[in-house]
Amino acid sequence: MQTVEDTNTVRERVLKSSTTNPALQRLQGRVLAGAQASEVITSYDRMHHRHSRS
Repeated sequence: MQTVEDTNTVRERVLKSSTTNPALQRLQGRVLAGAQASEVITSYDRMHHRHSRS
């Protein structure tokens, strides 16, 4: 039986992974489409945001 905790762990792994596998990239795109902004924005993004504004 699958628990919510297991689902969240898999989701976090998919969001944070970088892969060249096309199937995993499609899965990541689908997960990102349904993700909250706080799940997608990384600490690197937050740190460099003010430097990248035009």
